[in-house]
Amino acid sequence: MILAVAGMTISCDDDDEDPVGPLPTGDQKSFILYDNSFDPFGTVLFEELDDNTTRVTINLNDNTGPHPAHIHSGSTFEQGSIVVDLTTIENGTSVTVISELNDGTGVTYADLINLDGYVAAHVSPGDLTVAATADLGPNEVTGNIATYPLYVPNTLDQINGGIFFVERGDGNVWVAVSAEPGVEGMMHPMHIHDNSAAETGGIAITLNDLNGTTDFSATLIEDQDFATLSSYNGYVNIHESADNLQNIVAQGDIGSNALTGTFVEYTMAERNNTGVSGVAQFYERAGGHSLLMVDLTGTIEGTAHPSHIHFNSAEEGGGIAIPLTSVDGTTGMALTTIREDENGAVTFDSLTTSYDGYLNVHLSGEDLTVVSQSNIGGNVFTGSTTQYAFAAVDGSGVEGTATFNERLNGSTWLVLEMTGTAQGNTHPSHIHSGSVASPGGIAIDLSSVEGGSGMSMTNIDQTNAGDPITYEDLTTTYEGYINVHLSAQDLSVVSQTNIGASAQ
Repeated sequence: MILAVAGMTISCDDDDEDPVGPLPTGDQKSFILYDNSFDPFGTVLFEELDDNTTRVTINLNDNTGPHPAHIHSGSTFEQGSIVVDLTTIENGTSVTVISELNDGTGVTYADLINLDGYVAAHVSPGDLTVAATADLGPNEVTGNIATYPLYVPNTLDQINGGIFFVERGDGNVWVAVSAEPGVEGMMHPMHIHDNSAAETGGIAITLNDLNGTTDFSATLIEDQDFATLSSYNGYVNIHESADNLQNIVAQGDIGSNALTGTFVEYTMAERNNTGVSGVAQFYERAGGHSLLMVDLTGTIEGTAHPSHIHFNSAEEGGGIAIPLTSVDGTTGMALTTIREDENGAVTFDSLTTSYDGYLNVHLSGEDLTVVSQSNIGGNVFTGSTTQYAFAAVDGSGVEGTATFNERLNGSTWLVLEMTGTAQGNTHPSHIHSGSVASPGGIAIDLSSVEGGSGMSMTNIDQTNAGDPITYEDLTTTYEGYINVHLSAQDLSVVSQTNIGASAQ
């Protein structure tokens, strides 16, 4: 062949080797490599070349190596023998051109991408533990993967491992479980149960046993699709053995019961000098309902402490709204799934923002003395307070303070603390419209001041006329004042103070 370039003549021998080599035909397919936690680890690209060979390129998400790599028969979940050796991964990359399997059988691009097999990248030449895999052909996964943690039973103490739902291209779902509690040489029965672990429920799906030696199990579910399983109202139990199913070594909520990571914590305060205190943590579940964990110190070993969420605030008191799991006096803990109260469905958002309730823990089933308590939801105090000083009227000697405390729901807990009152007396109290200088009628009835303690406590969210009124209203724009009277029989004013706009 003769080429003329800018007046020069260049001769090329037709028999010279082609420096370019085989070229891609344009047909290619990429598969995702997943690590043992089913997080993306890299990609495997199969490219058809024009000489009927296939170029396989592995690119990891980092530049690590060396990692031996192979194509195996089987799948990530049912691993088989090596069928093709690939170039070892160096600096995160490997390129191999394939024309035949290790046994000499010719193999095409179409054969490889449809192979009942998988690509495996291993940890190192000295450690052939599988670090990442990419399933091929009928085993290919869609990328829809749901991951759930495993816990020590009846706690939120997470253990190494997890539950993985992995959707295949054919719509079937692998349920893989990796868990360290496995005992060498033992097989641990596993099941998906209905409801949450805190509620317990019957067996819904039997899974393949966890191998205590490998700490791994995989089950192909063919009658439930990924959308159903990943929203399922269930949990997984791992049992000690077939002979001791009562001993659960690990468990984890799945689907709609999975924890989203969002939680709200309340401080459980000691009551009645019992020394019992701690926290109440509400965790949001994927289905919008809640897991409540009560974790206390000072509880009595061997005693079950009844617990409930009550209506209203702790300061007001109210009936039981939601029965809870009793606190185990030995561990100080209790877990309860909350889906509803006696009025119907109740969500995590409601319980932690607007719910009109409080939580009580009692001494025992025989003695319901409250040992620990906390407001929840809308009744939690924001920390904003406004205080006004009372002035004695007509030499009564009755003085004190009115402290307005804001709740999360905007309502007000008003505390009157008076001095100069007498034991046995009850002093009616009211918020009036107007001001001390320009008196008006009663707008809001308050709890009477008890003469012995000098105290009065009232929750305020509306006026006597039924009009809503907030803490912000009462302490900034409302034109009003408080009167404390001598008695129900003699409404002479003994102490008063302006509030809100009237105090400015």
